[in-house]
Formats: sequence, C-alpha cells, structure tokens
Amino acid sequence: VALMLSRALIGEKKEHVVLACVAAIADVMPLHKETRAIVKLGISYLKQGICPPIRFLAKERYPKWDEMLIAYQIVPKLNVTGRLADMVNVNNTVKYLLSTSMEEIQHVAKQINDLNEKRKVMSDDMLLKAKTLVHEEYRFQLLFDDSFHEGMAGLVAGKLAEELQMPVMVAARNQDHFKGSIRSQGLLDLTTFFDECKPSLVSFGGHKAAAGIGFSYDKKQVIQDYVNSRMEQVVFDNDSSYDVIAVERSEITIAEVESLQLLAPFGEGFEEPLFLLEKQKVQDCRSLSKGAHTKWILSDDLEAMQFQSRDWEFYNPEATLNFIGNLRINSFMGRKKVNIYVSKAY
Repeated sequence: VALMLSRALIGEKKEHVVLACVAAIADVMPLHKETRAIVKLGISYLKQGICPPIRFLAKERYPKWDEMLIAYQIVPKLNVTGRLADMVNVNNTVKYLLSTSMEEIQHVAKQINDLNEKRKVMSDDMLLKAKTLVHEEYRFQLLFDDSFHEGMAGLVAGKLAEELQMPVMVAARNQDHFKGSIRSQGLLDLTTFFDECKPSLVSFGGHKAAAGIGFSYDKKQVIQDYVNSRMEQVVFDNDSSYDVIAVERSEITIAEVESLQLLAPFGEGFEEPLFLLEKQKVQDCRSLSKGAHTKWILSDDLEAMQFQSRDWEFYNPEATLNFIGNLRINSFMGRKKVNIYVSKAY
C-alpha cells in the first residue's frame, strides 16, 4: 500500500520497489498478482545495481539476486536491529535504507553484518539452553528461562518447532512479565487456540502458524495448565504427503534445472516444485555441521543435501534411497552441478 501511494504521489522510484520487494519476502506474503509483480520487478532492479543499502548486505561482492538470497541473507540482517533493540537504535536502520552516501552505506552495512554475527552466536546459545528445557511428554512445549532474550524468541521457537515437529512457545522474562513467541508448524491454528485464555493475557497477536504472546509472571501456571488441558482435545493433522513430480535421473540436467528459473520467483502460495527421484545409489554420505546436516554424493555432477537432518537410519553410505526435494544449480570454482535440497529421504 505504501508503494502504491508513493507511486501515485511522486512517481515510480526503483529504490521503493526494491524495498517493497524485500518487505513482501520478509513478511512471507502470498506471491500472487501485484505482490508477485513487485517481487519480480524488485529482483530485476537489484540485478541492475539499484538500492545500494540492500545490495551491500549481501555476502558476495557480485551476488546472484533471487528470492532465496533475499530471504536468507538480507532479511535476517534487516531484522537484527529490531531483535537486538536493547543494543542498538533500531531507527538507524531507516536512516541506513534512505542513505545515498556510499561511504556511510558501506560503514553501516559492516556494522549490521557484525551485529548479525553476534545475533547468530546468541541465538545458537539460546537454542541449546531451550533444548535442555524440552519435556517430550508434552505435545506443546512451553519454554521459559531468565536468560532468554526476547528478540531471539521467535527464531528459537521456529527452529525447535521444526526439529520437534510440534508447537513451541519460547518466552523471556522481563521483571514481572513474560513476552514470547509461538510457532505451530501448521499443526494447530494459533488465531483461535488461546481464545478461552485471553483474559489471562496482556497481549496476543499473529496468524495461524506464528504469534506473539505476553502475560504477567503470576499467570505462568495458568497458561501452562490451559495449554496442557487444551492439547488433550487437539488432534494434529500429520498429513506428511507431498505433491511431487517424479523424474528420471536422465532428466536432471543442468539445462533442465536452470529452465525452472523461468517460473521464478517462488514463495508463499507459489512454492518451488518438489521432485521425486527414486532408487538412487549413494556413492558417499557426509555429516556436516556436527551432525546438523547431511550430504549424499550420488555422482560427480549430482548431490543431495538435507538441512536439520533427523532420520539417521537413512544416512548410511552405499544405500539405495529415494529423495523428495527441490532441484537447484550449485556453482563452485566455475563448475556447475545439480543439487537436490531434500525435504524427505527414505
């Protein structure tokens, strides 16, 4: 809406389109109609060198601009000043995005990148602590600790919810109040789950899969009892079926995979297609990041990668496996190969 108003009042500004493009991706907006057009146009402007404050947040000097790079490199850095608002002035992010001084842009971009590295360490430490508080007998995890940072609650809740495949609330204490974030993994609707508990809450808002919550310290047990009681009535929709396109190994060529980009950008409501590749002989299997991720080498020009791996019985080398995942091109040292980003291996 802000972009449309600016277009009407001052005309088309490419920088504004870029910012709206990033915002749509950051807020996981459905990529339909005008929103899709804005994202596609914004990415094309970034490729043209428009909007240095966004471009200088990328890791590479000459990045390959697409929706994935924006989602995983740019958005976390724009969010970090809000997450760590107790350490920096979040309003400086607005000044940064409006800056036209290349010297200032480069200087502040480095500060934001450094702050994001600090955020990674903090969120990793908080995640480790949160894992020690998990009680697997509960189907909805409520995790509280005085050491938790409010700005990290959503990140940690999201990672744990994905790993545990259950709803997770992570709440930080601020004097006599708790403020936290909830992630549901789509297993239940957060917009209605706490309806009968609203009188005990100070604040609540969000959507089906993610919400923010606030309540006084003396209501902690009330919230826990309510959630545990409510979960007795909840049946998870564990439909783990995938809409996939079955392909043969001979069809997975660099040219064919590159042609998928004609359909981009992908995102909410316009998801990247999932492919099924069956009966693949694994040449080698490697555990990465201390067991967090797994890579299978299927041939010299085809590899499969799964992040946050869990099903270790499928990860033996020399196995024959089926893979469901997205197909993308990985370029390294001038050489291209196809990667399968695995959603499921069996």
